[in-house]
Amino acid sequence: MNFHERILILSDRNGDANKEQPVWSRGLKEEYSGLVYCYSVVDLAKQVMSNSFDLIFIDIQKPSEYLVDVIKYIRKTTRLVIWSIVDDAKESDVVMLLKAGADNCLKRSSSQEVILTQIEVFSRRKQLDRLCVEKNQLQLNSFLLCRDKRELYCHDDLVVTTGIEFELLNMLMTNNGEVVSREDIAKSIFKRNVLYCSQSINMHISNIRRKLRAISNNVTIKSVRGNGYIFVFDF
Repeated sequence: MNFHERILILSDRNGDANKEQPVWSRGLKEEYSGLVYCYSVVDLAKQVMSNSFDLIFIDIQKPSEYLVDVIKYIRKTTRLVIWSIVDDAKESDVVMLLKAGADNCLKRSSSQEVILTQIEVFSRRKQLDRLCVEKNQLQLNSFLLCRDKRELYCHDDLVVTTGIEFELLNMLMTNNGEVVSREDIAKSIFKRNVLYCSQSINMHISNIRRKLRAISNNVTIKSVRGNGYIFVFDF
């Protein structure tokens, strides 16, 4: 079986200079093509902010306070699944990582077959979840748009919006990173020519920006002069 989820593996057990892959992960590429390795907590944070992953494996000798802070940040700002590989006897590390936000801790003595089977189960459940929610939900970093309930969440907290604001956010987030013209907004949401609802569009966009600024520092709706708006994340 070939897995399609992207996995980020953090390992410092062999030292940054050697950058060797952990023993338990060797051979995973035969079953899985989406592996990315990093060898420091700083690199882990950079990878999470600049790339899209489904699963993180953390394999380090001793969890540091900085790692705990990074895990807490990942948990707060994303829905990434975090697993840790720990020494069989280090229950204190297990407790620390789980409290920080890790979803699971696997023993280092686990065979590669056990780890592959766990990934397979994760992949299967994730595929089922996708099928259930892909039409009704949109996840962008820490934002979750629930179309069926007409609700927006950030860090699992409800963001109160009006009906028009929700429709605008749905349109902009669905086209995340792409320009949405004022003409398309007027036609799709206001059902009018843009000449007759220009001020309304300005007002609602301004209100949305104010609400986004109140809950997040790295997301904004940028104006594209003479065209429209674009929903983007700034890191």
